[in-house]
Amino acid sequence: MRPRELIEARSACREGRIDAERLRGIEDCSILTALELQKEAGIDVFTDGEYHRGNFMADFASSLDGMMPSESIMAPIRRGPNRELANEFRRSDGETVVLGLITTKEPQSESEDVLRRRIDEAAKYVPLENLALSTQCGFASTLLGNLISWDDMRRKLELVAKVARTVWD
Repeated sequence: MRPRELIEARSACREGRIDAERLRGIEDCSILTALELQKEAGIDVFTDGEYHRGNFMADFASSLDGMMPSESIMAPIRRGPNRELANEFRRSDGETVVLGLITTKEPQSESEDVLRRRIDEAAKYVPLENLALSTQCGFASTLLGNLISWDDMRRKLELVAKVARTVWD
């Protein structure tokens, strides 16, 4: 989820009202805020939220001949009616398998009990010590982010930390 100030700054930069250096400063401040939120939520591994990118496809699009990156690419990826397939467990020998079991697309959170059952299910195929818990993907797949609030995002991060500590500590 990108802060409103960052979304507005991207628009202002495109329109020439602020320069790229000012935008970079706003991105950096937004990243510090996102990192602090993760720390407060009890997360041990941090991400910058990819706030320096306008959308998740810009890097890919700019690598293709004839494609121009665009801030207007804002349709979130949906896995359709079968999106549970994204959560299927795959065997991995000795590698850490990160289970993306907490949705970032909707405000409601999964229950701790459901998450524990899913982790136990995965542990039938991959040793528990090789498993980790995460959200399904980031909170800002597009410029505007997902349709959840900052508080929803905080609760989901707190859920990741709480369940992970229950399972692996």
